[in-house]
Amino acid sequence: MPVMAMWSSGFGMSLAMVRLTFGLAGIAAVVWASTVFPVFRMSTPVREIASRILADDRFKPGVIDGVLASIDRSPELPLMSHAVTRTEAILRVRWAEEAMMRRGTDEGDLRAAISEQKVRHSLTISPVDSFLWLKLYSLSSALHGFDVRNIAYLDQSYATGPFEGWIALQRNRLALAAFSMLSEVTRQKAEIEFAAIVDSGFVEAAAISLTNVGWLQRDRLLASLDRADVISREQFAKWLAREGVKVDVPGIVLEERFGR
Repeated sequence: MPVMAMWSSGFGMSLAMVRLTFGLAGIAAVVWASTVFPVFRMSTPVREIASRILADDRFKPGVIDGVLASIDRSPELPLMSHAVTRTEAILRVRWAEEAMMRRGTDEGDLRAAISEQKVRHSLTISPVDSFLWLKLYSLSSALHGFDVRNIAYLDQSYATGPFEGWIALQRNRLALAAFSMLSEVTRQKAEIEFAAIVDSGFVEAAAISLTNVGWLQRDRLLASLDRADVISREQFAKWLAREGVKVDVPGIVLEERFGR
């Protein structure tokens, strides 16, 4: 009987421990769900907005502020996925850009500094991110002025995504503005990108870049257009001619009326 009593007592204690363990696990699961599930629910629409930012879509005033406010109210999880970190960095970049365009310098600088930190953090987790390298270049230049050391960020943008059509329009304009400071390898990538922009039908954007930030490099840029489709080259040449810009586009001879 004493043995049976001891066994029964030990069994009871073991059962109690099992119940306690499952109980604690259940409580932990409830706590985890209450913190993580709201983040998961929030992340889907937030990622959709981030995707629209990557496509250079514009939003009504206050939309980005509202989304970021909801992120700020959400708990910070120790194992937050990089997708969430990257998404917030993308949103912060647009948040800063909007402030720099429409608000005072102090507010714009403050937001740019916060955004720069978020972008750097995301890049430390995953450095293969052409868009964020580009934005790190533009934010750092806006905050600290032009610094040749920042060119490394632009180089990284091209190195990690040389054929990213969805950021080419933004990046090419910045690259042409800093063309003289770029390495020869990056210059060639910028030329190829310029030709790809024309070839994709964005002739007005390419023409504006050529006649503004790219004018000093016009000979190299125009020569690069032999890679572009002849129809796109002709449209590009006509746009320039209508604006009174006289240049030689490879393989294109326009009627005299376009030069008037």
